[in-house]
Amino acid sequence: MAAGDPTRRRLLLAVVGAFLGFGLVAAPPASVLTQASAASYAKPSGLGATVSAHAVGLHWKAVKNAPAYRVQFSTRSDMKTFTTKDVVGTYLEWTNLDPSPSAKSARLKASTTYYFRVKVISLTKANLTSYGTKLKVKTASAKSMPELAPVSLKSSVQSTTSSYISWSSRGPGVQYRIRYGATSKLELGKSKLASSTDSATVLKGLVAGRKYYYKVRVLSTTGSYLSNYSKTSSLTVSKTYTSPAIKVATYNVCSVACDATSHLWSERKPAVIANVAAQSPDIIALQEMDRSLLADLLDGLNTASGRAYMTTDPPSRGGSGTTKLAYDTKRFDMASSDHGFVALTAGDSGTQKWAVWAILRDVVSGKKLFVVSAHLVAGGEWQELRKVQTGEVADMVKAENTENLPVIIAGDFNSGRDYQPSNYVYDVLTAAGYREPLGNANNSWTPARTATAEHRVNLDYNTYNNFDAYPRRSKYDNGSDIDYIWHSPKIRVALSAIAVDVDTTGKFVGLIPSDHNMLTATVHLP
Repeated sequence: MAAGDPTRRRLLLAVVGAFLGFGLVAAPPASVLTQASAASYAKPSGLGATVSAHAVGLHWKAVKNAPAYRVQFSTRSDMKTFTTKDVVGTYLEWTNLDPSPSAKSARLKASTTYYFRVKVISLTKANLTSYGTKLKVKTASAKSMPELAPVSLKSSVQSTTSSYISWSSRGPGVQYRIRYGATSKLELGKSKLASSTDSATVLKGLVAGRKYYYKVRVLSTTGSYLSNYSKTSSLTVSKTYTSPAIKVATYNVCSVACDATSHLWSERKPAVIANVAAQSPDIIALQEMDRSLLADLLDGLNTASGRAYMTTDPPSRGGSGTTKLAYDTKRFDMASSDHGFVALTAGDSGTQKWAVWAILRDVVSGKKLFVVSAHLVAGGEWQELRKVQTGEVADMVKAENTENLPVIIAGDFNSGRDYQPSNYVYDVLTAAGYREPLGNANNSWTPARTATAEHRVNLDYNTYNNFDAYPRRSKYDNGSDIDYIWHSPKIRVALSAIAVDVDTTGKFVGLIPSDHNMLTATVHLP
């Protein structure tokens, strides 16, 4: 193409637009695709499907070096009206007419024909090939199972008597049955059953060194079958792993602050207590927890959970404002001098924020952990101030962690992956050497390769819900989060989850506890 060729100009604009984040760009002309990308990438082929009454599971052959794929869906054979979804792997499940949860669209209909095709795209969503051959798919009859059997079963060690397992989620408002045992056939009478309301659980009571087999199926909340069993997978229990699991949570409970918006703490407190008790964390980083209400909350949590929570900064002292750090005294102890806080720079924001730290000793293992609860200023106009505050948090850890202990930094950082000109929180803490389990990097739509969470539950939900009846949720693997749990490199993150209680339509069940969803991480110390 000549330098002044308008086709060349269109291609350059498409590529520049994609890199600058202008959103999806129209596909360049076929001739441009042939010259610019076909030499590097073949069109996807081998598109096939598995079906249930209300879902289609698509799979295709991997294209060499392909960064990502775009799947196009239509109810018409000519594909003139369509919607799309992007994915990194070579498998995608299509369950609703519109894949965006915010659309709240209908499920696919039974015994109905739909059309799909796939092309290669870049991670910046620029087109790298044209679409491959179209696939015509008919869903199963209404008498068939409504859901696909779970896929992507995986396991990892928890202890010498337990193992984490997880699988692909089948959406909100369902539960799962796990059949497991020491023989691959998993016969009745020679295998056991477990259940989970999440797409991950821990199998307990296992024998060290023994190989186990397991499979999973989907059930309704009343126990009726919604899918067949998955393919059988296996795991082998560790003979030697000795680092006990520690569950950390960060939760902005918006106590008094949300009274001004008619979401009264007196009404929400029981829901907050029930939410925390259900997750049963060993350590809780709390934000917007008013000091005058803290003792009452801890009493309620201890009664509901059977734990013995206390805070590093006693309720009788208000030094750390509304940022608190609580831990279960049955699991951890703390020397009287091993805690403190820093008042972060307020600048012109008019709002003081804090970071609280403590050194906790695990009474089970004897290992120590340096933990932080942080809360940064909110508002798009305070990007530069958040950058300063994040640096102050990192500096505080450097100054106080004189024993070079493993570090957890949890809190409401009020900064997300799509913040401009950058998510400074991510930039500063990454540069300081900390890891973020979800891989929710700047301007990303797929988890970064640096993500550390081995198992993932509900991470497509945003951590901020704004008291919306339907919690905000992404059509991709990660939601857009402003709450984080960071960790030093040698800490292992076995499972990360966002706690949401929703029905099959995706609507919150009961009173919404807070305008944030609780984020948890189950970790193991080095």
